[in-house]
Amino acid sequence: MIEDYLDALDRRLHGPGSVKSELLTEVRHSLEDAAEAYRDDGLTTAGAEQRAVREFGGVDAVAEDCQAELAVSHSLGTVRTLLAGVVLLVLMWEVGRRLIIGPWEAFPGPPLNPLAGLAFGMAERLGIVLGLVIAVLLLSVRLLGRRTSARALSSLLTRFNVLAVLVYGTTLFLVCALGMFLRPEVFQDVGMVVIMTVTVLVMSRLGWLAGRSLRL
Repeated sequence: MIEDYLDALDRRLHGPGSVKSELLTEVRHSLEDAAEAYRDDGLTTAGAEQRAVREFGGVDAVAEDCQAELAVSHSLGTVRTLLAGVVLLVLMWEVGRRLIIGPWEAFPGPPLNPLAGLAFGMAERLGIVLGLVIAVLLLSVRLLGRRTSARALSSLLTRFNVLAVLVYGTTLFLVCALGMFLRPEVFQDVGMVVIMTVTVLVMSRLGWLAGRSLRL
């Protein structure tokens, strides 16, 4: 009965494979320890396992709790990936701007529209602020996570991930669109093409991770 219980629980869980395996291992150990105690009390192996499973709780209820833990694990992983992605993009865009464009006032051709400089600066500042917010969030989860239920923590992290990706992704898209409109020659540079390609790949990955959080 323990194996059947674990198989049924396994089919209901979705999320990071390593965390899922750890949860199933914990459930197995709990059931096996309980069954062993009941056998020591004189029950048969089948009877001991049946009682252990019955007292442990229904599959649906246990799966709901375990799924919440998996959702938290996935959402935390997404937050960490988001932090790494934001740091990468901020550094990449700043280095690229300095190497490809240089100081705004020294850029050749007609005077650069102040709106372009404002847009680039806003994207960079937003990235820095977002990175700091993520760092504070991760620290808060580490300090207070044990006092918060897995379901509440999962909901908070999921909403944060979706909102952060939408806001930051939209900002980068608008900056690129504005730049290509005001200075198309800059965005035809090979270096800028590489930067924009990496940006699209990073934001697409972050968007997929954030969207997956909604389904867990």
